[in-house]
Amino acid sequence: MLGRMPPLTIKCKDSLVKAVRRNATRQLDAVIDSLTGPKPSPSSARRELLRLQSLLHLVRRPLTGEVFNREHRAVLRGLKALPDASVPLRETLVELAAVEPTVEVSALLDGIEPEQTPLRTPRKKSGPDPKLLRLVADLAEMRMRARYWHLPDGGFELLAPGLRQSYQRAATRRGPDASPAEFAAALGRFADQLQAVERVWPDMLITTRKAARRLQQHAQRQADLAALRPHIQDHADLLTRLDEQAEQTHAATLPLREQLFVETPAAFTKRLGGWWDAWRV
Repeated sequence: MLGRMPPLTIKCKDSLVKAVRRNATRQLDAVIDSLTGPKPSPSSARRELLRLQSLLHLVRRPLTGEVFNREHRAVLRGLKALPDASVPLRETLVELAAVEPTVEVSALLDGIEPEQTPLRTPRKKSGPDPKLLRLVADLAEMRMRARYWHLPDGGFELLAPGLRQSYQRAATRRGPDASPAEFAAALGRFADQLQAVERVWPDMLITTRKAARRLQQHAQRQADLAALRPHIQDHADLLTRLDEQAEQTHAATLPLREQLFVETPAAFTKRLGGWWDAWRV
């Protein structure tokens, strides 16, 4: 199976147009291989599709609205067909109950429906899932189109709008009233796009990307706990534990938030643009 890949890898003397096309097709190869390889993994395919989505948003403006909308709809259909990346409610409940002193939650587990996987991997006797076949066919068609995406020649000005929007999207969703799931998704896109350009200034951008990933993990944990809350409303001990873990997770995010969002989106992209120009000389 193909290894995980960043949504865009730009070499110093690389043509940006060729880099976008090449990495889009490789990303789609990774998705298809995750679904049809010897060991199918819909969860890995979902992660690769999210990376492809990050690439599309990075070059949304130069790609033009018509092409972006068509390809983004294809990615969204694929994501809808694949299992969600969040931890299942039952698993979150088991982890919460395992904290000493342990709590018996078998009755609660029986009341939580197991998450159904929207897409099943192929079985030898029954044959491949028709939904899987349609999804793979759609992704193969998108791969053929990606080889000929029209993009204008240019430099950092082609990437700046996408990076600025992702930075702003993550920054505005970090408040206490924001949805943790939306914050985690915004951080994931931002981290993917940082990985795309981290060769420009590796020491700085790799550190920033890793901080964004850690913050994404904390935000996703908060989202998992929030999703479990309605199912344990009548259990004071579990609610207390949930609140304690949510508070601890939130406290762990504070220094990361300060580290990541210390400047305006415009200042952030301007700084990266200066590094880009020096790198490409």
